[in-house]
Amino acid sequence: MTRHIAAELRRDGVDVTSLDFRTPILAEKASAALQALASAAPADRPGVALIDHAASLPAGQLAVLLERVSAAAADGRATCLWVGPLDARALAVQTGRRIHAVPRSHISFPMLPRDELLAVYRSIGQAAGCNWGEAILFLLLDLCGNDLSLIQGVTEFLYGDWTSRLYDGNIWDRVNAWLRDDPAVNQYRRRLGDLPQRCREYLALLRLGGKPPCPRPEVLEEIDDALRQLWLQGLLAPNLLPGFYQLRNLTIRLLIYETAEPWNSFGPEFLFRRSTNERVGQLLQDVETMLRGVLLAVFHRIGAEQVETLLKGKQSDREFMPADVNKSLLGWAEQQGGAEGKASLNRLLVQHRLAFKDGNSVWAKIQGMMAADMLADRVESAPVHLRCLDFLTFNELSVLLIDLLDDVFPSVPEGIEKNRLRERWRENMAKVQRLRNRVAHLRNVEFRDLEGLVGMVEGMRNDLLAYAGWR
Repeated sequence: MTRHIAAELRRDGVDVTSLDFRTPILAEKASAALQALASAAPADRPGVALIDHAASLPAGQLAVLLERVSAAAADGRATCLWVGPLDARALAVQTGRRIHAVPRSHISFPMLPRDELLAVYRSIGQAAGCNWGEAILFLLLDLCGNDLSLIQGVTEFLYGDWTSRLYDGNIWDRVNAWLRDDPAVNQYRRRLGDLPQRCREYLALLRLGGKPPCPRPEVLEEIDDALRQLWLQGLLAPNLLPGFYQLRNLTIRLLIYETAEPWNSFGPEFLFRRSTNERVGQLLQDVETMLRGVLLAVFHRIGAEQVETLLKGKQSDREFMPADVNKSLLGWAEQQGGAEGKASLNRLLVQHRLAFKDGNSVWAKIQGMMAADMLADRVESAPVHLRCLDFLTFNELSVLLIDLLDDVFPSVPEGIEKNRLRERWRENMAKVQRLRNRVAHLRNVEFRDLEGLVGMVEGMRNDLLAYAGWR
């Protein structure tokens, strides 16, 4: 990163002196360059001293470096640009020197959103000879978050083609080896071991599932020294919901658990596999949004009258009485009143079942839900037959889509091709329903399920491109 910054500055004609303190040899060279800069005569146009990896220096050496940098920057010889996880607030308190003039000169790089991170993952993987499918990419999103050094390390362990034939045992064998041997993971272990007591107390809170408060988004404005240190050490990140911190990735959570009690063989799988449900849930939500959009277009085309007739002919998910209860009641009636008693009860049940059926249509259920949901001061502009979509369960949505498949795909020719399309979509709906139930009940979803779901969604979108009559 510092090379890119220096290159940009040099392109603008700025004289850049790079001072890298990453290793003892580089630190010695940087100290010599710093001394030369301090003894140089003031220039008409001050250059930039680009100081990198100073955060890795012990406190005493860092204080000495600050003294030397202050001397080098005196009389306008250079402007200093510090790069790395430096605690500017703590340095100002400990040494009386500020490494930035005003808050706007303190820059924290933003957290990349999911899609951008996945694009970076693909680029790093491809450069290292790795071909990762969606299932692996989503796993790495949980394991690594925005720490690209972890992604760079995992390329050594998930090398080659990981786009298909994803078996849990093989994946976790590689992940466990990475967690054990990767230098970046072991560096996290050392950081956790060197933390002061106040930081450990916050980690105990995080281990229990709590989250420390984060009143301000900028780390410079965090007044709690321990939280600021955890953030700068790469252990915490702002939560998705503002106001709290969260662990930067699930690898750190594993290592926090590991400090309390070493994992046996089931540990990482047990911890990380549950997060797979969240990723599958996101994909399933995308599928459901797509399907509701498809049905919205069909409802708009066929009109309100036909939609009402269609929904009145469909029964909602509720049932009048379970079949086993119905059978038990008729058996009891026969024991109490013989055949006549059984027939009398059956007539009564049929009468009530018909009345229930009239009021149990999807249309009647939706009308009741709309009435209960309607606020007195809210005016709905969308037609009723289109608003119905918001009140359909996924099962009702699936049934309607299969029944209206001819309207969804008007350009599919009759015959084998249409039959295959209908069976494919019926099977896809059943798979989505099964995965929705598993995710809702927090049952683990296997990597092959995620792999199959991604392929299924791609196939459904291709069907819409080919047959939906949109052009």
